[in-house]
Amino acid sequence: MNEPFATALASFVAHAQSKVDQNNAEMQSKFPAPRISAMEPGPKYIRLVKSEGGSVSPVSRSAFGFVDLATGNLLMAKSWKAPALNFARGNIFQPETWGCCSPWSVR
Repeated sequence: MNEPFATALASFVAHAQSKVDQNNAEMQSKFPAPRISAMEPGPKYIRLVKSEGGSVSPVSRSAFGFVDLATGNLLMAKSWKAPALNFARGNIFQPETWGCCSPWSVR
């Protein structure tokens, strides 16, 4: 992963986290906001993971979305292991396309 890709990915993850935090505040949740991370790279995609329930050992984890390593395209999660490949929802290099990000997932 090169420097521009890593920087764009970090910016998108920060944007996604802000959406989650904002939703948590609006819902006046008594629980801490879930955390979004991009810690699970594979051969073609990076899995964006949403962890809920604890900072040390999360109670649940779900696939928030995927990022294509070749293009930076944002893909909706089809399952924990695979992205939906019908079309890209946005791109990490184009912040104007980040509207595809909701507090729950890349849609």
